[in-house]
Amino acid sequence: MGPRWKLVLLILRLPLALALKQNKTTPHKSTPLAVETEKYYIKSSECRIWNAQQMSNDTIADITNVDYRECYQDDDLISTSFHDKYQRYIIHINDLISQLIIDYNCSYREIQRGNNIEPEEVPFQDGYVVPPEVEGMIASCSDSLREVLQTTALAFVQPRSSARKQPKSQKSQRRRPNVIMINIGSISRLNFRKNLPELSKHLQMEGWHEMQGYGRVAQGLIPNLMAILSGYSPHTWQNLECQAKRFGCLKSLPLIWNHFKRRGYLTAYGEDMSYQSSFKYEKSSLDYYAKGIATEMPNDCTGRLVNLRYVHEFWQLYLERHLTMKSQPLFGYFRTNSSSYDLFADGNILEPFLMDYLQRFIELGLFKHSIVMLFSDGVDIEDLLPLLFIWLPPWFRVEHPEAVQALNTNSQRLTSPYDLHLTLQHILELGERWPHAVPKLQDCPKCQTLLAPMNESRSCPDVGISDATCPCDSYKPIDERKNKHLSLGALLVRGINDFLHHRNLQELCYNLTLKAVTAVSARVTEQQDSKSYTDTYRVTFSAQPSHPVFAGTLRYNHKLNELDCPNVGAIRRLNSYRKDSECMQKLTGKKFCVCRKPLKGNKLKAQLEKHSIKKKAETEKLKLKQAKLTKNNRYRGKINRRAAKQRSRKNHLKIIIKTKTKEKLQKKGK
Repeated sequence: MGPRWKLVLLILRLPLALALKQNKTTPHKSTPLAVETEKYYIKSSECRIWNAQQMSNDTIADITNVDYRECYQDDDLISTSFHDKYQRYIIHINDLISQLIIDYNCSYREIQRGNNIEPEEVPFQDGYVVPPEVEGMIASCSDSLREVLQTTALAFVQPRSSARKQPKSQKSQRRRPNVIMINIGSISRLNFRKNLPELSKHLQMEGWHEMQGYGRVAQGLIPNLMAILSGYSPHTWQNLECQAKRFGCLKSLPLIWNHFKRRGYLTAYGEDMSYQSSFKYEKSSLDYYAKGIATEMPNDCTGRLVNLRYVHEFWQLYLERHLTMKSQPLFGYFRTNSSSYDLFADGNILEPFLMDYLQRFIELGLFKHSIVMLFSDGVDIEDLLPLLFIWLPPWFRVEHPEAVQALNTNSQRLTSPYDLHLTLQHILELGERWPHAVPKLQDCPKCQTLLAPMNESRSCPDVGISDATCPCDSYKPIDERKNKHLSLGALLVRGINDFLHHRNLQELCYNLTLKAVTAVSARVTEQQDSKSYTDTYRVTFSAQPSHPVFAGTLRYNHKLNELDCPNVGAIRRLNSYRKDSECMQKLTGKKFCVCRKPLKGNKLKAQLEKHSIKKKAETEKLKLKQAKLTKNNRYRGKINRRAAKQRSRKNHLKIIIKTKTKEKLQKKGK
């Protein structure tokens, strides 16, 4: 490590070190969650949702002991600017490098959408003009010994022709709001209030509407996300031969941003990490798309940046460039994949970051012109509700007072992602000169927009919520001394081990053994079927080794002493599993895996490379296939060029012969 670039980093880190020293004297402390007087979030004839005020002590202990690794917080060695005249982004390198380090190299790899092949490394220097087709990159600078000085992720909002021209047929006489959707990943409403109190306090201000009965349609991320974006259930879009993580299938679905695009909106979608990316999305009708950073492990840093800053920077650039365009409204969907349970647990780290961006967006005027939806999804860590906050801009409240009244009423109703999808459709119609009624959903015919009053007696089937995630169900605790506790826990642990075995993970992960069943609750039904031997239970249990804590909803057949149609993948991990599953590269099964040997450094790298052989082999096959096609194309081109030359020679000879023949005839004529 050279002394000159050490001096560079020391100079860059000095202001930050002083700032951190000052901050240590006044650390941020989370305020306790305010005690709410209401016993229920929702209380109706068909649904009662308890107001959960506290979590179990075990879960709180696991959250507060999260091992979060801080990213490097140096000043920028690599930065960008936008040239208004030439409409191009320019990369700048900090002058300190050129002054103190003579021999250094900088390069980047493009973050590409719809491409499994690793992009080529492109060198650049200070003043490099970014090609207009590049939407994102991982850039780094290294010294002569190839030691990395700094790595950073950069997003670009390149100029688009669709941002300048708008078809006359799509222009509306009514004022249309921007629609900005902020999906903050997996966090419950209770944890949001507990760990991010300042942000939660801001969302209680006038103008925000909290949907207290907002629930999940099913367990897992994709079913809830697709319900919002397409209005389809998993059964429907799978029958359409669409798997969200397969390239190309999303073109067959009527995703919500396509509706906005057809109505003249400038559309954008962005996410931060691709190791747990929501989609495998190709080139599409989206005007802007920030693909997740290509990481194989759930690491919260890419070089010096928190990964979620990547999507926030993209979001900020998108708004800065286009928010002032009154002729064309904006639709943006921004998802934070890396805002995991672990990261949200430490509000001291995350909350100042989020509050900083919130202040930036207030200064940009986002909330003056836009409907903003802040929500979470796929809360697989506990039986708590996700969150949904909706902001209506002042002018929209004046023009549509009925929508404000409806949101106030519906905040006390059971709602779902299907309702949110229909709300987006309704917003589109409100901007039209002659609005049409929003069509009903085939997978949830009783669902409706949140901007119209809802029936008080809504039930889980009415809003498309499955039995496994229905928050209205009443469960009665069962005495722990009964033997069935151990039977349920043992069956669930056996199911987890079978899950790992069927995916050939038994060499990497321990077989789990049941440690304790801490809670069992039975579902209470009004009408008991005497012929049925099956009951529904919610079970919380722990296992060994490493004390993983799980919870799940299951159906148990008393006569056969077995689980009825078990869905092991829906079992939730309650405590952090980052350290336990370091040896695993794929997201599937990580929550169940306790690695046999904790791996560090080169051993971890070797193990990850071993388990990525299949992926590399597939990539090599693609490369060989493309190389073969390229070779064939070159060969065909060579043959075509030879044939063209031969034709040219023949034509030339014909012309010469005709010319000479004509000359001879002319001589004879004379």
